[in-house]
Amino acid sequence: MIVNADDFGMSPGINRAVKQLHQRGRLTSTSLMVNTPWSAEALDYAIAEPSLRVGIHLNLTIHEPVLPAGTVPSLVNSAGQFYSASAFLVRLLAGRVDMAELEAEWRAQIEFSLAHGIFPAHIDTHLHLHALPLVGNLVAGLARDYGIKIVRNPDPAAVLLPALSDSGPLPAAVRSPLSQFIQSGLRLAGGENAILSGNFKHAGQVIYLRWCVERGRDPYDSFLQCLGMLTEEKAEVITHPAAVDQFLPGLSNYVDGRYRELDLLLSEPFTRLLEAGRISLSEGKGRQREGARTGL
Repeated sequence: MIVNADDFGMSPGINRAVKQLHQRGRLTSTSLMVNTPWSAEALDYAIAEPSLRVGIHLNLTIHEPVLPAGTVPSLVNSAGQFYSASAFLVRLLAGRVDMAELEAEWRAQIEFSLAHGIFPAHIDTHLHLHALPLVGNLVAGLARDYGIKIVRNPDPAAVLLPALSDSGPLPAAVRSPLSQFIQSGLRLAGGENAILSGNFKHAGQVIYLRWCVERGRDPYDSFLQCLGMLTEEKAEVITHPAAVDQFLPGLSNYVDGRYRELDLLLSEPFTRLLEAGRISLSEGKGRQREGARTGL
């Protein structure tokens, strides 16, 4: 099982949570956001801790681009900031996003990571934008160009379907056909998903820890229910932990749940789950350095 913390570098509280969980052995993988005021702190920790497996968390909806705003005008508002997620999606569907600019910005984010000595162990995107075929095909091309072999399985149902019903996680018997329906619609809208059809590694299934800490249910019991729904040998647990953070409410509409995720991952029941061997954390193959990149 891969337990990955998203949004490393997005805020001070997220950085503190990722560091604490890594030092406590609760995660071995994180996805780095490189374009924020707190990215440098995250990069410094990643460089100092080679046991932490670091991927790139490509971003188009928070803070400023890595490239000068004037070179990517279709991605930014009048203040030179990225559009909100909803505004970006509207602009993308309306054909107002220049895909060449999008590709240039994401290449710049990858190059920023490389320039600081971190070769991304994997690629994923903030808010799962690569679940959209047009964007996913671009991400697949970037992964091939940079020799990055692991890309997160972009399951749109993990974002678009309700995570929990009143009785717990949405049953697999319901979730699976709905997921396939959404995937089919996205393929019709934008073509085949090059990530799933390409020669990339990814976990067959994902669990959002967010599913387990919302709607008032016991987080640990909900997590066990999610484990019981798995049918693949390898799965990724996608987490968004954070310590208390004054900046976070202005950056995300998911705040209190991040604090509860941190509590769950540090809890005694989760510790016992690891110690009993009920789940095994995958450490991957270690971090590649910049000299290992290919295809450039």
